[in-house]
Amino acid sequence: GRLADESPECNALVAETQLLQMQKHLSVLDFYAKSALVLHDEKNKLGHHFAKRLHKHQREEAREVEPLLMKAALQHGSSKPRMARLFYLDRLYYDKIHGFTKKQYCDSNFQLQKEQPEHWISQSQEIQAYVDCLCVNQRPSLWCDAHHAEPLARLQPKVVQDMQEASRKLNSLLQTGSAVGVPVGLGPCPDADG
Repeated sequence: GRLADESPECNALVAETQLLQMQKHLSVLDFYAKSALVLHDEKNKLGHHFAKRLHKHQREEAREVEPLLMKAALQHGSSKPRMARLFYLDRLYYDKIHGFTKKQYCDSNFQLQKEQPEHWISQSQEIQAYVDCLCVNQRPSLWCDAHHAEPLARLQPKVVQDMQEASRKLNSLLQTGSAVGVPVGLGPCPDADG
């Protein structure tokens, strides 16, 4: 299309970004599929729900898989073999899904607590309870996500608001070239004016 004709560099950049997003979504799908197999039993029938989500003609009637996975993870939380398998899946997929390993996540949280104990993340009981679950107690991420979903969801509106404000400030700085008032080019992609 238009980008390829006018800016092949931009077209390559956009294609690469889309490929990375697709790979992340495929990793999430693979993680959910294997987690469904680990947690499937006759009562929750997770494997059947997951298969329905994949079939085009049954997708509409199928329930969302993520809440079912979280519920099953909590129900099977005392099953050491299932938790060990979920923990193994974390080792395979955590970095592909999140962009960093569990160890990196834990280390960065511990470092933030040490260096900036007054930071809102260090002060948040909800976040620190999640960090304890994942990093100190070494539980599988799916179990921690399920166990701490409600308290973390209550934080989400404030975090989104803070991120939007930070994004507005950054965009303002980038658009004005910080103090000079000159627009800053951000790469090979043309703006609306070409």
